[in-house]
Amino acid sequence: MDIKNLVHVEGKIVTITTLDVGDVYVRLDVESGYNESRLRYGVVSNILANGEEVVVIAVERGKARYSNTLEVVTKVFKTGEDLQLFAADMTSFAVELESMTEAVSQQRKAAEAELARVSELELAIEDLHGLRHSIERDNPSTAHLTVQ
Repeated sequence: MDIKNLVHVEGKIVTITTLDVGDVYVRLDVESGYNESRLRYGVVSNILANGEEVVVIAVERGKARYSNTLEVVTKVFKTGEDLQLFAADMTSFAVELESMTEAVSQQRKAAEAELARVSELELAIEDLHGLRHSIERDNPSTAHLTVQ
């Protein structure tokens, strides 16, 4: 990413002149209708051009809007889109990457706990099926009992 000016507290303007495959950036994600903005870390994975239009494809990582989980999405930016991109320094990117790693670890632990809970339920249901078959086998008269 070639940057002519860098944003400072004084309010200088950032101009991104080129993006190359492999560039790491931070994007301010502001969705219309929402007051909350998010920072998304991205890596440019491909750039397509046909002479008139340019398309930038990137893999972005960050926290999901409505949960505390990590999401990884492919974003496609086309010519004319208003983007607020900033160069990512490697220190902040490393800190964010560590945070993402911790978030994924927490998600894995939560998913493993939920899987263990569901596995216990499956075993309990299998035990109930076995109990039902045992009752039907040992006492066939109650197996066809009807209530009127």
